[in-house]
Amino acid sequence: MDKDLFYPHNLRFSSERALVLAQMSALAYKPAEEISAGLKQSDHKSVFIFEKDDTEGFFSVKGRSAFLIFRGTEKNSLQDWLTDFNVKLVPCGRGKVHRGVNLALDRVWDKLENRIIEHGRGKKIWCAGHSLGGALAMLAFYRLAQSKADLGGLYTFGQPCLGNKKFARDFNLKLRKISFRLVSEGDLTAWVPPRILNYAHCGRLIYLKSYGRSYQEDFPVKTGFDRAGKNIVKAGEYYRFLRDRFPERVKAHSLVNYLLLLKKTI
Repeated sequence: MDKDLFYPHNLRFSSERALVLAQMSALAYKPAEEISAGLKQSDHKSVFIFEKDDTEGFFSVKGRSAFLIFRGTEKNSLQDWLTDFNVKLVPCGRGKVHRGVNLALDRVWDKLENRIIEHGRGKKIWCAGHSLGGALAMLAFYRLAQSKADLGGLYTFGQPCLGNKKFARDFNLKLRKISFRLVSEGDLTAWVPPRILNYAHCGRLIYLKSYGRSYQEDFPVKTGFDRAGKNIVKAGEYYRFLRDRFPERVKAHSLVNYLLLLKKTI
């Protein structure tokens, strides 16, 4: 990049900034050697690549900004995150969050937090991730806010719901202005876990359509997805139902799709 898209800081949504963070989220899927090489080529410093079980990603610093990027799940592992064990809500702040996401972040949090304190001081911290990496990024962003970190913004791509209505309310009260949840038209993952399990989204929705982007406060109350699966109370069963009922929508969740749609908005 010839210009710094992340400084000076502002609260507005930026398609260019979103594209860079989506590209960094794509990099998080690569092997550690490729991540290091890619970040070095882009002049990132203080690179820390973390991996513990299924929790992977990297932290890096460039200029006056620091970046915390989480890798999403492998193609077929989303179903594991929707089991009754993982989908249970556990206390977090003034609300509750997905147990599986909370446990996954706990695995790396101590070392990660120490790294951020050591190398992120004086920097605006930006968090991002695709799919469940987006849910991890959102939870990390919330934890950093609780520790009074200097936050730049949060951008997630195709992120599933993280917590309940009380968590969403508290998150939005503190962080909504700088949190952007990008959802491509037809992305099934954004609909799980279902609302009937008391899950609710938070952050500002950026709904990406094939011709560009549009802003909405939230998904419409009555949708084809909601009506089709209104009697299903198991998260995994709900996702399988949507996937089988709307097979053409599966590709909408691909990060490649998000990158293509974002390029259209610039």
